[in-house]
Amino acid sequence: MEPLFRLALLRPAIAQDPDRPSVELAQQTDFQRALSAASGAPDPRTGLRRVVGEYVAGPL
Repeated sequence: MEPLFRLALLRPAIAQDPDRPSVELAQQTDFQRALSAASGAPDPRTGLRRVVGEYVAGPL
């Protein structure tokens, strides 16, 4: 058995402390700011699709 799966079987899941997350996911990137703005629009689906399309078509 692979070590990763052995660890998953032996160690129970532990809930994260919301005040002290181990990995910070929210960042102040242009992409995340655009997603946040689009999600608050009257038609969020269209706005989110536009933001994601522009991001995917952009430079790597």
